[in-house]
Amino acid sequence: MAPGAPPDRALTPFLLKVAEVPTREASWPVLRKVLMQRVPAYRVEEAGRLVIWAGAPSEARRKELGAALEVKAPLVTRALTVDDDAHELNDEALLLELAAVQLSGLPTEQLVTAGAVVAPVAPLLSAGVRFANGRMLPDADGVVRSVPLFIGTRGAVLPTFALAAREGPFTWRDGVLSSASGPPLPVDAQGFLSLRWSADEAGRTGRGTMKRAIPAWRLLINREDDDSGRGVRHYENDLRDRVVVLVDERATQRVTTAVGTVTRGAVWAQAVSNAMKGEGITRVAPETDFWLTLAFAFAGAILAVAWSSLTQRPGWLVWFATIAAVFAVHALVARQLYVTQARQVAFVAPVLACAGTFFASLGYARTLERSLREFMFRALGGAVRADVVRRVERDLALMQPERRELTVFFSDIEGFTAVANEKDPRVIVEVLRDYLREMTELVLDKGGYVDKYLGDGLMAFWGAPVAAPDDPESACEAALRMHAHFEQRAVQWEKKAGRRLVLRAGMETGDAVVGEMGTSHRVNYTVMGEPVATAFRLESLAKRYGVRILCGETLFDEARDTYLFRSVDVARLGRGGEAVKLYELLSPLELADNFTWVLSHELAWAAWRERRFEDALAAFEELAKARPTDEVVALYVRRCRQAIEAPPPVDWEGVYSDLE
Repeated sequence: MAPGAPPDRALTPFLLKVAEVPTREASWPVLRKVLMQRVPAYRVEEAGRLVIWAGAPSEARRKELGAALEVKAPLVTRALTVDDDAHELNDEALLLELAAVQLSGLPTEQLVTAGAVVAPVAPLLSAGVRFANGRMLPDADGVVRSVPLFIGTRGAVLPTFALAAREGPFTWRDGVLSSASGPPLPVDAQGFLSLRWSADEAGRTGRGTMKRAIPAWRLLINREDDDSGRGVRHYENDLRDRVVVLVDERATQRVTTAVGTVTRGAVWAQAVSNAMKGEGITRVAPETDFWLTLAFAFAGAILAVAWSSLTQRPGWLVWFATIAAVFAVHALVARQLYVTQARQVAFVAPVLACAGTFFASLGYARTLERSLREFMFRALGGAVRADVVRRVERDLALMQPERRELTVFFSDIEGFTAVANEKDPRVIVEVLRDYLREMTELVLDKGGYVDKYLGDGLMAFWGAPVAAPDDPESACEAALRMHAHFEQRAVQWEKKAGRRLVLRAGMETGDAVVGEMGTSHRVNYTVMGEPVATAFRLESLAKRYGVRILCGETLFDEARDTYLFRSVDVARLGRGGEAVKLYELLSPLELADNFTWVLSHELAWAAWRERRFEDALAAFEELAKARPTDEVVALYVRRCRQAIEAPPPVDWEGVYSDLE
């Protein structure tokens, strides 16, 4: 160690030999004496021994130094050479030798370093005094949670105040510091001891390991009491077997710690207590923090998935409350580990990882939900109720093709094709837009699904994607409402169209295949099967019979207990099709009093079916007087007359083809 001579020292023409010692430790008292004379000191190795020299600027000073240093005569002197500069020792160099400790296992380049140290005056540089560094480093937030145990400077390792009561040499391995005295101490790889603030009190009014303050004048009075031999002390400070830290509270800097704002002396007192007892906060391995952070990241994603599964839009307040709950739980667990097991785990990184994956997963879920909703609207179309969309979002299996019982509805405006050929396209589009919008709203209001628009026609069905036990009844009610609304608006629309408009509809219930169908170019949620073909044919037949809503036999069986129907015909739909009974939907049963003529119609129709043509003709002619515009009654009047004039064959079943 060669700090070199200070540039402003007095000229030293020659050196005075002071003593020869065998070891460096033996040279310390001699060097201290030389430095106390305020002259340069030199330690030179000669012939296996260490020779201590003192710089003498003059002959008179040489003699004074000899007497002051008690050098035996004759005095040995020699000239100062350039090579001697490498062996000069000042107060700082001697301090480094006295305070330095041996440390193994902990790389010195990882320690906190100091560019210089402040040495006390030479009289205090004694091997009997424990020297230590008092550097304290707060964390980035200004809170002191740990203190360094070692400071590196000029190739030496100095202990801090925390090791004042422990003897070296020191060995660090796997996060544990061992020494010649004292229990093992948890220390991190940078040589820091994480403080564990204990509840041991030094007195009745104390808090923590150290009392807040004991006035120095109390110690002086107690010393006077001891010197006087009175046998009585004025104050009982309870300092036996304790480490005392002397602090000038008027000038010392106060620092922020985990237990509040205290003096620097209180922090070092806590550090000394931890070091003596082998206490401290053990930082878990980096691998543990990594896996903990990874686990919290997965937890954040799982929480996001759970929220997305439980509810569609809980709101930002609920999401932030979830992260706050994670923060609180982690804080509670981390504090419990800190207090009971003196183990410190990562705190900020896991919570940030959880929050990051939580909000990222929610964002992804939102994007996926938006894409899914766009897909569903493309497949289902816009004409679908919001509650149906929400149910489909929760159960995508509802979109898969499957066979279900559906009620299918087709409607068409009689006479509108001629309007399309005659009127301005803008008038046509305006009437169609109003008509389709209002009819669609009525279908949706009763739980139906609008499959498609066919020019002035509309196709809808009930029973998918969400089914209900009363779908046939709902379809009947929607059909009646649509016709009632059409009649209310017909005058306005006919005025724009310039001709009479009549809404005809066909309906049937049956098993059909429904689901997402199409190709990569276009996908629709639609239906196909026998009830679709039947309802379509019934809609076209409604004009032939002159009825507004023509229904099939299966729908009649499903809704007869709720709605009023009248028998229209038994027809074979298409070539080779089975004969089916056809009915006209009239009204809900609670309004049957407005349709008293239906009973007469049914009795007349039953007579027709039983080949009692004269009775049927009489009944239908009587009914025609009350309902002169009823085209179904007029049809059967003609049929009865034809049957009387030319009776049908014996095997006649009263079945007609829709092509006749």
